[in-house]
Amino acid sequence: MFIVNFEPLARASIAHHLLLYKCDEPVVAETNVWECAVICKKPRYASVLYAWGKNAPPVQLPKDVGFEIDSGYFVLQIHYLHAIPDTQPSDHSGVRITITPQRQKYKAGIFLLYSNSQLIPAHAPKVHADVSCPYTGADIHPFAFRVHAHTLGRVISGYVSHNNTWQLIGKGNPAWPQAFYPVEKNITVKNDDVLVARCTFDATNRDIDTNMGATHTDEMCNFYMMYYTDVDHGQAFGMCGINQYPYLFRELPPGNDVPLPPNPLLESKAAGHMEQGNDDAAITEVEGWMKMQPTDNLVLGQISGIATDSKGNLHVFHRADRVWGSLTFDADDRYNDIKGGPIKANTLAVFGEAGQVIKQWGGNMFYMPHGLHVDKDDNVWLTDVAMHQVFRISLDKSRSDLILGEKLVPGTDDAHFCKPTDIAVLSTGEFFVTDGYCNARVMKFSKDGKLLHKWGSHSNSVTASGFPPPSTFDLPHSLTTLEDKGLVCVADRQNGRIQCFDLDGKFIHEMHPGGFAGNVYGVQYRQANGLLFAVNGPDSYEDSILQLGFALDPSSGMLLETFRPHSVNFTKLHSVAVSPSGDAVYVSETGPNKLWKFAVAEDRFLAHKSVKKADVDNNVEKTKSKITPVKKAGTSIGLVHPVAVDNDLDNKVEKQIEKETGEDFDFGASMVIAALLVIPVLVMVAITIVMRLRKRGRMSYLEARGDATNRRFNIGKFFNRHKGFDRLNTEDSDHELEHLESDSEVDEFTATGTQRA
Repeated sequence: MFIVNFEPLARASIAHHLLLYKCDEPVVAETNVWECAVICKKPRYASVLYAWGKNAPPVQLPKDVGFEIDSGYFVLQIHYLHAIPDTQPSDHSGVRITITPQRQKYKAGIFLLYSNSQLIPAHAPKVHADVSCPYTGADIHPFAFRVHAHTLGRVISGYVSHNNTWQLIGKGNPAWPQAFYPVEKNITVKNDDVLVARCTFDATNRDIDTNMGATHTDEMCNFYMMYYTDVDHGQAFGMCGINQYPYLFRELPPGNDVPLPPNPLLESKAAGHMEQGNDDAAITEVEGWMKMQPTDNLVLGQISGIATDSKGNLHVFHRADRVWGSLTFDADDRYNDIKGGPIKANTLAVFGEAGQVIKQWGGNMFYMPHGLHVDKDDNVWLTDVAMHQVFRISLDKSRSDLILGEKLVPGTDDAHFCKPTDIAVLSTGEFFVTDGYCNARVMKFSKDGKLLHKWGSHSNSVTASGFPPPSTFDLPHSLTTLEDKGLVCVADRQNGRIQCFDLDGKFIHEMHPGGFAGNVYGVQYRQANGLLFAVNGPDSYEDSILQLGFALDPSSGMLLETFRPHSVNFTKLHSVAVSPSGDAVYVSETGPNKLWKFAVAEDRFLAHKSVKKADVDNNVEKTKSKITPVKKAGTSIGLVHPVAVDNDLDNKVEKQIEKETGEDFDFGASMVIAALLVIPVLVMVAITIVMRLRKRGRMSYLEARGDATNRRFNIGKFFNRHKGFDRLNTEDSDHELEHLESDSEVDEFTATGTQRA
């Protein structure tokens, strides 16, 4: 068994940090509140598997890499930022873990460089804590790094020295979200290379000397390196806590102790300000935006598509008085009410940026509206799932000058569509269509409608990552072009992921932040701000899903922010659109038939120098010749999550280091994020485990949630959750079943067995 993902289910405004421990046997507490003094019955055999803090993002390991695991118990400990009153609703903070039974080609591991002996004098503006030691063992290939210090830490740098040459592993600001960030270059650490780390502190405003230690008044110096290595001969953990080569620090590359440029986005995120519903967030609701007048005579029906034109106007494609219901289509995907004809009322409306109605049109033209796109020349592109057709309409002429597909006739060949969902158009006039509800494919056409490429098939299997193979879909529902990056990205709705391809259909990467909660309905990119926006939506088999808007870094896959209205929750999100300048994002719902506008604080996002994607998968491929592959190789997908969750073992490590006396204690195993139960895991009074068994075979989720009402953790129930598109049950509507309508640095880690809440 291998761990391939840790996903935090928490917010820094509620939980200061989470700690996931592995025990041979946990302490059994009879009270409602489990005192933190002792976690495991045998404290020295406890290990911290995972930790999260400061709104750190989730992790997806590179292709064919995983942390090997064994048996044991989990205990999830949550340190809350403030005491939770009894009147507050239950908290559901926790962590979801993705595992696979498939043996991976490469073993993941962590190497820790730390210093615990440096005194930081009062008022000293720059103090260094240095670590250096030779590396011994099989080759390792760093792909991510993480830094940790307390309030005086300004910058931490890590290097490898080989034959008098230096390579930077990573340089980080410990005040940013405590996550693993990608190593930007291909690096191989060989036997007898020297690993070096330098922590730089600033005590200008502190009136007393500061020692290294575990409390918030002490300081820490930790540089973590996540790597992959030979699955059979490589080590899963290593550490160094001495400065064996102090002379090397005279030769460190310039800039090693120079702080990174300010990054308002990351700093605000670390402080807990980058969460949906927060007034300090970069994406905020524009209340009272729509200004429809009675004289407009506009009643919006189910809103299926929205898009902006070159002037910033918002175009809306809706179904007026028609509703997609359980009897709308027959078993062969043919529209049942052909005799009723097209919708008589206008199905398109155009709103100005200030919310005023500019134009209405589209009456007696469409049967069941769905997708909408406006190209650079302000041509309007539309899909109708009942007509099984794609239309291009000039606004000046208000009539179609290009129609693809046979009216009201579904099909699977190159001349037909079956319930096509969306369109995206390149500046060249070439365009893409997601032929989604039936055919699960993407089709690329020339400007005049000639088929150029097609790709995709139904998702009928699952890989070691817990997701279906690339280029397979469970309802490709929306798509967008990232022309400056040479990509087209598809919202693979029921698979809960965004898949990105080059412009000829070659799979490049995918992203699936946990907030998608199993589905993603709409996706839209805007080059003006370089952000990818998405929305998830309702699920007929899990009505507790929190529906949100998402802002993503398309290069790294990092989730930058979520957003929603201030006072209510979304109920049936469906589509998303972005203004030409990128300063506004719109989302629509089909249930309450609502349009929402959110302002995007561009300077906040533009100040964010996006963490560059480490070409981790390529690193693995380039080093395959150096590592002997195993016979049964893993098949996990290489995902665009180069940013890994916080795996800070800090205070626990700090105390444990003092115990390095050779006693019978498997410290390496205790330090690595590498132990889950192979048989059904019983988590005593600590963690709720949810194993999601999808219809597609996707299972790999273990979800730990705490019940803050009782201040304890309850063992959750296992259940089968139906996912995917079931023709008998889910074609009754577009949403499948119509009935769905101050960062105080507290003690982050302490010695095993002596934890404090």
